[in-house]
Amino acid sequence: MTKYRADLTVLSSTDVAQDFTLLRVSTHDIDPVIAPGQFAELRTVTPTGNLLRRPISIHDYDPKAHVLSFLIRRVGDATKAICRLRPGDKLDTVFPLGNGFPLDKAGNRPLLVGGGVGVAPLMLLAKQLISCGASPVCAFGAKTESELLLIDEFSRLCPVHISTDDGSKGIKGFVSDLPLFSPSELSSFSSVMVCGPTPMMKAVNNRVASSSIDCFVSLETMMACGIGVCLCCVTDTQEGNLRVCTDGPVFNTKSLKW
Repeated sequence: MTKYRADLTVLSSTDVAQDFTLLRVSTHDIDPVIAPGQFAELRTVTPTGNLLRRPISIHDYDPKAHVLSFLIRRVGDATKAICRLRPGDKLDTVFPLGNGFPLDKAGNRPLLVGGGVGVAPLMLLAKQLISCGASPVCAFGAKTESELLLIDEFSRLCPVHISTDDGSKGIKGFVSDLPLFSPSELSSFSSVMVCGPTPMMKAVNNRVASSSIDCFVSLETMMACGIGVCLCCVTDTQEGNLRVCTDGPVFNTKSLKW
């Protein structure tokens, strides 16, 4: 799959929740092939100079309009600088990187599970699954209602089930506590595809492990270069040490030493 390094033009930067920004950029005349679950390495110039690139999941891509979207949590100098960009500014982008969710293994009724900003890659995933004729269902969890992201947008695509730690929206508890994960309901799904904090993904996998359903997770291991050179994102698997940035970030949990 072809990778690109380009200065992409910012189209819009919109705050969608506290500490979260939806950034849309134009890919110009580039026509990339992007799989849901892939990511980009982003960098911009700050008053103190160039900061290291940051790996950010690709949230959505419209090939007809040549618009690439990122859902970014503002947590440090680099992500805050990226989110301060305004229309017409340039964003130094290397993309698409890594391997995404396997659409050919999703089946007819996949369950998409997201926690916090982990919902980011699930938008493109849901759209591509629907275009393939599948009927996905989403399950999203957050600490509180204010941290649930783009629920209305996802709800226009497919059914969405919600949990919050404090019970402010949906059921009170973790996403793995949703009735969807009861043995009787879980058996109706063809696969489970997850992105979010590692403890959440492990909890979901524990629910799925006793079934015959494949569970695919997008690991959140720290990645620096994004191209497999620095080796800071190595994870232990049944096949030995693999690089999350190039061999993942999406893995079947059966291959992970969890």
